Amino acid sequence: MRYQEIADELRRRLEAGEFAERFLPSEADLCAAYDASRITVRKALDVLRADGLIGSRRGVGWYVVADPLRQTLGRLGTIEAQLT
Repeated sequence: MRYQEIADELRRRLEAGEFAERFLPSEADLCAAYDASRITVRKALDVLRADGLIGSRRGVGWYVVADPLRQTLGRLGTIEAQLT
């Protein structure tokens, strides 16, 4: 399926850190780059959103989801202790 090919290619590009500015190209730019319809590109983007790799906001566009800050339980403490 075409949308899966686009999703796989975008996933590879995400993993390679190609979108360092944290925003993906616009849907129109992706349509032109992959010679695909907006519906196909949007379905590919929805696959990546379901995988937790990207998100979207109306008026902002598609963005790379930052990795959550991971901290071991042994390092947890009060905010006051962390500031000192």
